[in-house]
Amino acid sequence: MEQPQELGSRRVRTENTQLRDAGGARSSRMAADIKTLRGLSHPVRMALVDALLLGPLSATDAGEAIGESATTCSFHLRQLAKYGMVEVHETGPGRRRTWKLIEKRWRVPSAVLRDESDPVGMYEAVLDRFLEQARSAVLSLAYIDSSWDEASTTSRSPFYLTKQELADFSAHLTRLVQAYKSKVGERTQNPELRPRGSRPIEVILFAVPAAEEPSE
Repeated sequence: MEQPQELGSRRVRTENTQLRDAGGARSSRMAADIKTLRGLSHPVRMALVDALLLGPLSATDAGEAIGESATTCSFHLRQLAKYGMVEVHETGPGRRRTWKLIEKRWRVPSAVLRDESDPVGMYEAVLDRFLEQARSAVLSLAYIDSSWDEASTTSRSPFYLTKQELADFSAHLTRLVQAYKSKVGERTQNPELRPRGSRPIEVILFAVPAAEEPSE
């Protein structure tokens, strides 16, 4: 049986990356432009966003992380900067630049997707990558110290809620995540702040209406 890739690895496969929310974001916004969504959904750009979740990278370092050339990464990093997702972190000798992530939490209003000919398809490709990352993270627990498994949690809890109750529940979860971001979020972009023994943690949240059975 092939051992899953360790979650803490810097290696990121292009086909299994996605836009995710993590600590250290400077700001959040709602991406309402479908053209922007298409631009950000490019597999190399999603791979770069995923790699930058672990901290600033140069185009060369990013290329090593995702298996692409430095030239390719440099181009796509500039495109991500155009969309407001990344910015230059530091400029070094020889025009060497490191890039850091700005935006990490975003969504596209359903009203925008309804204007598309294939609204489900627009989300499905990104969602598939998102769920694959969740699957890999959970399965990796079989190959790491059991104390990490004991410290982790997974759950599925169906409720019957009104729209307002769902909004309140979502806001509560968001406040909890934001509280931890305020406490430890700087570790994402500053490796020197990470305590010994720490590792990347996937916090993946869904609180959405369950799919209804189609009426006959």
